[in-house]
Amino acid sequence: QGTLNGQAAKIVFDTGAGVNIITPAYAERYGLKLIDTSTTIQGSGSVHARMAIAESLNMGDMQLHNVLFAVTDKNTGNEEADKVAEATQIIVGSAVLRLMQEMTIDLQSNIMTVPAVAHEYDEPNITFSPNSFLLLARCMHNGEPIDMNIDTGNTREWAHLDAGYYAAHMTELDAITEVEEIRTAGLGGVTTETMTVLRDFTLSVGGKDCVLPKVLASKQANDQSAIAKSALGVKFFCQQNKVTLSIPYSKIIL
Repeated sequence: QGTLNGQAAKIVFDTGAGVNIITPAYAERYGLKLIDTSTTIQGSGSVHARMAIAESLNMGDMQLHNVLFAVTDKNTGNEEADKVAEATQIIVGSAVLRLMQEMTIDLQSNIMTVPAVAHEYDEPNITFSPNSFLLLARCMHNGEPIDMNIDTGNTREWAHLDAGYYAAHMTELDAITEVEEIRTAGLGGVTTETMTVLRDFTLSVGGKDCVLPKVLASKQANDQSAIAKSALGVKFFCQQNKVTLSIPYSKIIL
């Protein structure tokens, strides 16, 4: 819960979104100022967006000024997906996380905490992708490094692995018979894919070993989709109870 330009607003905090996003109707409702520039955003496909500025954005005791939003229609043409999207009219992404510098999400108490000054940590284990501005965590599985998008906007999964992981473990994954058809809604449409199910997948994140009950692995490379990359979802965060992200020191702590 927060305010946008002084009006109460329900804000979706999505670390898997590289930019802040608002629908045209909500941009008008909250009085955002359109500026003479635009951008292309990658989701399930590519969408065009106008840019606008919110004079103020409040979340808890934190207040930001002159916050840039991409204004775009989130409808996909899929009735089920668009019904869900009605609850996500205002999305704050990793652009705001960079301004916060540090954030702790406590999923037991449903509290997000941002300290006035970021704490100092050693040995960075996260980074921002230079192309997508997504936040990536350096994870380990059986001694192998895997860079995974930290995605609080992925509400259904513990984690999924992209086609690059499949290419490196083709024989192992082809021997697994359990599969699941996944439909993913994002900007630009809905994608459907049959994914391999990996059970009790051990992933080391921030030096902590986490056993994830189910991880999905893709066999299809999709360079046109920003949601096809390896990612940690909300179920992973709920399993940890509390997660701290430090941007200046590039650190994730469980």
